[in-house]
Amino acid sequence: TLVPFREANPGLSWKELIGKAYMEGLPLSAAGHFLEPGVDRTPDKPLCSYITYGAAVGYVEIDCLTGDHKIISADLVMDLGKSINPAVDIGQIEGGFMQGVGLH
Repeated sequence: TLVPFREANPGLSWKELIGKAYMEGLPLSAAGHFLEPGVDRTPDKPLCSYITYGAAVGYVEIDCLTGDHKIISADLVMDLGKSINPAVDIGQIEGGFMQGVGLH
């Protein structure tokens, strides 16, 4: 958490604070893990009762000289079972794909 670092540097803007934290080697990411309540966690049973599967394929153009790239099309397929809110699921799937595009 950045709270102690932020409290120790009260006069810095957010951009300055993050830059300083980065230069000092502080972690600027977070991770979490959710354990579903009420699930019997024994070696012979799965840890989660909510499992999804998916795949994506993209058709891209790459300029081998400059490294520029352009996504021509992408197809995403997910097996979600019975969706409670399809609009939310579609947003999460598309957002995850775009995050992956932005990270690499």
